[in-house]
Amino acid sequence: MFKPDTDVSIYGINIPALFLAVALSYNGVSVFIWAEQEKPDDFPEELIFDHYMGHFLKQFGYQVKDNADMITVSGFLEQSLKLLAGRVCPVVWKSSEKKIGEDFTSTLTLQKISKINPLVYKAEALLLNNNLDLSFRNILLLGWRMSGLINGTLNQKVLLTAELEKTLLQEQWEQKVFKQSAFKRLLAKIHQPKAKVYQLIDAKINLHLSQDRSLEAGELLPDFNFYDEKAQVDIQLHQWTNYKHFSVILFGYLSQPNLFTVSRWVQLNYPVKLYYLPPSERNEPLFEFMGVKPDTKRTFIVRPDLYLGLIHDTIDVEVIDNYLKNVLEMKVNHEKRDASDASIL
Repeated sequence: MFKPDTDVSIYGINIPALFLAVALSYNGVSVFIWAEQEKPDDFPEELIFDHYMGHFLKQFGYQVKDNADMITVSGFLEQSLKLLAGRVCPVVWKSSEKKIGEDFTSTLTLQKISKINPLVYKAEALLLNNNLDLSFRNILLLGWRMSGLINGTLNQKVLLTAELEKTLLQEQWEQKVFKQSAFKRLLAKIHQPKAKVYQLIDAKINLHLSQDRSLEAGELLPDFNFYDEKAQVDIQLHQWTNYKHFSVILFGYLSQPNLFTVSRWVQLNYPVKLYYLPPSERNEPLFEFMGVKPDTKRTFIVRPDLYLGLIHDTIDVEVIDNYLKNVLEMKVNHEKRDASDASIL
């Protein structure tokens, strides 16, 4: 039956369901999987992924060889179950279909009549268009929203924006797939070509406030090697991001008092990470690549899934505050504490 201390229950099991469970557990969410069959439905022997997907597989704890672009299904299953076990997220095997149905119904009923409000998903609904790459990308859009809702940093309305972005992904997938030959469409059901790039520019949750359109809100943050002035080491831009949080990245010069003021304000008000990159000769290529001209400033807010949520042509705490509070509907820190205190009472 449903476990009262579980944040998310997944009924049935397949590869996308395991990926969602691992992504959520990485963010500290407790997940419980009820599985009827002994193993997930059959898929090709190997899962093909690009740099974007490989980035998250490694971050979540999967052992992927450097420069590799595939992982065997058996290896994925084994590693998923090991990661879930290590994070105390159980998988109950060989549950009868009748039992799963009864538990699913009772869990939905429990949500309506009690204060316990778990999130419930059916595994079959997580597989989009019978395509794993598309399904995994959608799960990355969904997972951080679920985590934020559960840990009290995001409003429940954020789940509605996930539905819109899922639709955008599916539309782009269908437009590209159905322009291909019948043979390539058949292959696309197995995995996507590595060159495929999805963008979410039309989603209202992504706000573009820049005259420069070389990089737009709703596109993926590009990875780029640069020199971290504070750490004094060469790193990749993606290292300033993580699936556990939003990243606010400031490009351009700020005086020490101004930088301290912005940094202090961010830390006091929102559960995000702040990064600052002043102009320097070593980082000219990155500034040029990101469309930031000399002697100008720019703010980028990067979502946990690496999509750019906000691009703004200056550094302004009011704009940052407006995006986080009114567009994203992120709760300020004191609201999160108040909600936590209320739940204890």
